[in-house]
Amino acid sequence: MIFIGYDDNYQMQYDNCIKSIGEECHPTPFIDIEGSTKFTVSRFLIPEQTDYKGWHIFADSDFIFLEDINKLYELINEEYAIMVVKHAPYQVHSNKMDGKTNSYYDKKNWASLILWNSSHPKNKVLTKEFVKNTKPIDLLQFKWLDESDIGEVPAEWNVLVDHHDISNAKALHFTNGVNNEQYASYINRL
Repeated sequence: MIFIGYDDNYQMQYDNCIKSIGEECHPTPFIDIEGSTKFTVSRFLIPEQTDYKGWHIFADSDFIFLEDINKLYELINEEYAIMVVKHAPYQVHSNKMDGKTNSYYDKKNWASLILWNSSHPKNKVLTKEFVKNTKPIDLLQFKWLDESDIGEVPAEWNVLVDHHDISNAKALHFTNGVNNEQYASYINRL
């Protein structure tokens, strides 16, 4: 299953992300805890939502996929609990989408695209109760896992627009916001 971060404040981004994927996607499960979006924390409920079975993809709604998202499944390695693009530290803009304050933290944007191994024993801790009682920053930094539990996805699957070279991108992540000509030009091609 493919899950896209859902926040009704960002319906346009959600719809455009799904349009770029071109197939059925599911919104993230609902939990009454918010961070910068309504799905900041809810993405961590995907293993529970999928009965702790199988591999699933999560992406923030401000992604535009230029390549078939299903190719991510070809990267699966069963030894890992999750697989992500391990972005190197970078200078963040002081504001992001809709002028919200942006700050850097360890593993910044790693959780924006996740290949979830819902069957992995370490992900069974991710119950609604656990997620509600864990600091969002600890979830975003995958604190319930050891570093050896986190596999790597090639960087072209989570290219941070305005931070990285986009020439070989398979997925563009408009983490600084979508109110720009570059986002509009990609949407017009869908």
